[in-house]
Amino acid sequence: KSGGSTFTPNGGTVKFDGVAAQAVDPAGASFASLEISAPSQTVTASSGVTVTGTLTITSGTLALGANALACAMNFVNSGSFSTSGTTTFNGTTTVSGASATTFANLAIAGSSTLTGHATSLTVTGNWANSGTYNANNGTVVFAGATGEGSASTLSGTTTFKNLTCATAGK
Repeated sequence: KSGGSTFTPNGGTVKFDGVAAQAVDPAGASFASLEISAPSQTVTASSGVTVTGTLTITSGTLALGANALACAMNFVNSGSFSTSGTTTFNGTTTVSGASATTFANLAIAGSSTLTGHATSLTVTGNWANSGTYNANNGTVVFAGATGEGSASTLSGTTTFKNLTCATAGK
């Protein structure tokens, strides 16, 4: 949404593939599927992003800042993903892709299933599971800041295949 125009999703995939940095303000609209394919560029969201289908980062960076991400299907990262907000998986979702993915705060909504990356995924903040987590033989790594107030909170019932705390005192 830009300059007073309104984006109304009607299915399909919205693809950001520019050769310069791009900004998006979804302003509450949901993407059916979203693809970031902008080599060496950053797509920055100025508000929360909701994807009812698949989120694919082929190249480039999706930068959310403190904004939330809600993803209902697959999360495929072969580029870069940056957030300090909460990522909520609210459907049957698999995390995959060639790049390591770090989430600030990760939530699995009730009646949803998240299948983790086959190698690893990293969480720097909190883990909240109200649904089902399938470890997929991967490792969940808790890492991030140290010191007072830097502890991660894990809530809900989760069985991890491999769990690593990479930050002393976390």
